[in-house]
Amino acid sequence: MRRLRWCSLLLFMSLFLSQTVAQAAIIPIEPRQPTAITDNKDDIKKITALQRPTRAGFLSSVSPDDKTVLTATRLATGTKVSFMNISDGATLDITTRSLPSQYTNIVWRDANTAIYFNGRTMTTLNRNTGAVGQVPAKIPAKLFYFPLSLSPNSTSMLVEYLSGDLPNSLFGDGGMLPSSQFNLKVKTDFDSPSTALENESRPVRSLNFASNIINLGILDTTTGQLTSLIALPEGSSLESLAWSTDGSKLALTRITFGLQDNLGFILSSKATQDGLGQLPPDKNPFFNGYIIDTFDFKTGDFKLGAIKAADGNGDIFQSLSWSTDGKTLMVQMASPGHLASRPYPTYIFTERTYLRFYNADLQLLNTFESPEIETPLTTSAAFIAPDEVLIAAAKGTNLRMYYYNRVTGIFSQITSLPGTVEFAVATSNQTRQVVFRFSSFTQTPELYRLNWDGSALFQLTFNNGEINKINQVRADEVSFTLSNGQQRTGYIIQAADAPFPPSKAKMVVWQEGGPGPAMLNSYNAIVERPFNLLPSFGLALLFVPLSGREGYGPAFYNALSETGNFGKIDIDEGAEIVKQSIARGYTSAGSVGVTGCSYGGYFTSQSITRYPNLYAAANTQCSLLDLLEEWQFGITPRISYHMGMPPTLNPQPYLEASPLYNATKVKTPLLIFHGSFDFLPQRLANNFHDQIQAGGGAVNLMNYRFEGHGLSSFNNQLIAAQAQIAWFNQYLATPQT
Repeated sequence: MRRLRWCSLLLFMSLFLSQTVAQAAIIPIEPRQPTAITDNKDDIKKITALQRPTRAGFLSSVSPDDKTVLTATRLATGTKVSFMNISDGATLDITTRSLPSQYTNIVWRDANTAIYFNGRTMTTLNRNTGAVGQVPAKIPAKLFYFPLSLSPNSTSMLVEYLSGDLPNSLFGDGGMLPSSQFNLKVKTDFDSPSTALENESRPVRSLNFASNIINLGILDTTTGQLTSLIALPEGSSLESLAWSTDGSKLALTRITFGLQDNLGFILSSKATQDGLGQLPPDKNPFFNGYIIDTFDFKTGDFKLGAIKAADGNGDIFQSLSWSTDGKTLMVQMASPGHLASRPYPTYIFTERTYLRFYNADLQLLNTFESPEIETPLTTSAAFIAPDEVLIAAAKGTNLRMYYYNRVTGIFSQITSLPGTVEFAVATSNQTRQVVFRFSSFTQTPELYRLNWDGSALFQLTFNNGEINKINQVRADEVSFTLSNGQQRTGYIIQAADAPFPPSKAKMVVWQEGGPGPAMLNSYNAIVERPFNLLPSFGLALLFVPLSGREGYGPAFYNALSETGNFGKIDIDEGAEIVKQSIARGYTSAGSVGVTGCSYGGYFTSQSITRYPNLYAAANTQCSLLDLLEEWQFGITPRISYHMGMPPTLNPQPYLEASPLYNATKVKTPLLIFHGSFDFLPQRLANNFHDQIQAGGGAVNLMNYRFEGHGLSSFNNQLIAAQAQIAWFNQYLATPQT
């Protein structure tokens, strides 16, 4: 039966790739089915190579002697863990292919040994031999706990734990709880650009909140002694934490409010009201609930509620970092969104960030603000010396690193090439270097070393030399002036031998997901980000950030969510830019396509309903299609924030901004990718398809079984890439020069 299904699929895909006038089908894509839907084996080989670059990331900080970092390298066959010498890039692989589970960050016990907690004992990794060992961790009997973070010296572990009389029949006789109430995850994903400097003690922000009283404590892994820190009440979230280098100090950022206020699925919830800008700050729990606690384990000085957002200037706390000498605490601050169409600021959706510095007694020393580091979703900062800070932040389409000395006031950009710093970890102030991963449209991802002053750039890895031979693309900056006088800048990415300016090229417009995150100049050839895929097959890609993206200041960022703009402002800007591209001769009418995933899919779907005669082909992926459904059953506060009003007051703007309810307007041939497990319901993609089909439109839906929001499977990426290229080649006219 499965073989017959695959044969039917291959037969259909052969028709799909033919030059038919109109198509309409729902195509199930099963796991592990044959991936070739084109007979051109060279094309399949090329796509496979482009989509599978070797990516290396960091699992640890640099060793105490500034010589080594633990890396994980993603290969087509799996992930390889190695120690890397940061002076020459030489590696030593870990001796086992399957490491014990990692429940905490990885730290250095000494210059030769990296260590982490694996759920039962401490796993050790020896940098001289690559050997994996185990060290007993003393856990008190009958303790029900979950590990959150290991101190930099590996002797202490922050845990959450339950207390009181707990029935053994329910919990057993002590041990690790099945999951954390705070859902703090260890970062091990090396496929996506990092939006933060890697800090082993900084957790990922969570959207899960404690539904019961949760105790936080410090567990001495050598003695088993548990020191209670704080009991967090119902409706609390642990947002950030930071250890001092010697493990003697810990700082926490937390927020507490009623659990029901976070649900957000009802109009009366505080989260929805915050998104609508209806809560004055003194009544907004997402402002008043923010608190920083500090703990000094040497002196026993525990300062609960040491710094409260409510006592400040109206801004909230985002992340923390202790200076290397433990004398200064840096707090990354976030300013709430100030939209002209809202009576009050919104704290769930912030608009800019900056840095504050406190001494050990938590007296404010100074504040640092700069347009280069204000992006709320991508800026991150960490101390690298007693007074020196490394910052990663997006400005325009680049994510770069910056150096700041809080005493001298010196601020400088230390990475200069256009592109994206995807991961970074710094050495101590012995050698004053930073190692990082970097990529761009024209450079595959590799690891590099750089001095803190930006000098002596040195490439550590050369993993993707063969892909570089295939990735023959050029990226040229372009600029457009809108009818309102505003500028929009970006890139046109083409095959390396194509002319610039392009001359009547087949061109595909692309937008990032979100909305909000910066659109970054980075290497990628997956269908969700086909920067290096489509140009490698003769299709130019137009990459221009539009209203609603960070990296261009708060006004640009907030514009999409001003009441009445969502579903219009960036859609209209994109259409205006396409028309200018046609007028300039970059492309021709009938030769422009559009694609994107998630919000990029929404941009695609809304563009072809709002401008049914502009785009000649479209590929929408994992798309938001129905704002009414999303408001009722999805992330209600976010949709409320973007729309500025609930549909209960006026449903018409929601209907106008929902591609599903405007499907009868679609004339553009549309290829839809959607996963059966996507949190954006797949049934809506089916309905969108069916309505377009009923109107006689050319539309295919490829339903990827067991995929979520985007395609994670290599096989599915390969199938989708062939379909995406074929669709645009079929429906984008070859311009007459």
